[in-house]
Amino acid sequence: LTAMTSLEIVGRVMAGEAKPGYQTPSSVFGPDFITEFEGCKWQDLNE
Repeated sequence: LTAMTSLEIVGRVMAGEAKPGYQTPSSVFGPDFITEFEGCKWQDLNE
C-alpha cells in the first residue's frame, strides 16, 4: 500500500496537483484519498 500511494502521490505532484511545501496527503488530495486504493475503506469504530 505504501508503494502504491507513494507512486500515485508522485504522479499527481508531477502533474501540478499540489502546491510547493510540506503537506500531508489528506490535506492535498482530501480525506478520501486512501479510499481510492483497492481494499481501503472507511470504518466507523462506533458501530
